[in-house]
Amino acid sequence: VLLAEIAYNNAVDEYIQSTIEVQNSVASWQLEHALLLQTIQYNKDVLKQQQELFEKGLVTKKQVEDAAFTIELDEYDLKAMLLKGLQLENEIKRLTM
Repeated sequence: VLLAEIAYNNAVDEYIQSTIEVQNSVASWQLEHALLLQTIQYNKDVLKQQQELFEKGLVTKKQVEDAAFTIELDEYDLKAMLLKGLQLENEIKRLTM
């Protein structure tokens, strides 16, 4: 009986530890996601500004293209971030089984 009780307590402790780790991962993901969304908005603003400056002849076409490329990279970063979110969602589902 004592061994069963110890095994049960160990399983509960492991579950609690796993839950805490997932909660920390979710909080970290939420922060990273929010920061990425801010970065994306900033880079869109930069592109708009570069386009306006290009129309006035103040920057080169290359600078506009670089700003547009940065936004394309942001899209990949966002997709990767969303995949991490799905991984966390699956981890949460696994814990609730």
